[in-house]
Amino acid sequence: MKKETIDELDRIVELLAIDRITIVRKIISTGIKQQKIQVTLDLYQKGDTLERATNLSDASLWDLFEEFKKLRYNI
Repeated sequence: MKKETIDELDRIVELLAIDRITIVRKIISTGIKQQKIQVTLDLYQKGDTLERATNLSDASLWDLFEEFKKLRYNI
C-alpha cells in the first residue's frame, strides 16, 4: 500500500478513535456495496429489468434511485 494511503488511514483512525483494521474493514464493506450498486446501474442501463438489477445489488430501490439521480445530475 502506498505511504499516502496509510497516512490517510491513520488520519481517519485518529479522528474516529478506532483501530486501523476496523476502518479498513468499513472501507472495504462500503466499497463493495458501492461497486454492487454501480454494476446494478450498468446492468439496468444495458436493458436488464430494474427488479433483477435491484436483486443483484442487495440495495433498496430507493438507494438505486438516489444513485440514478447522482448520475443524471453529476452530483
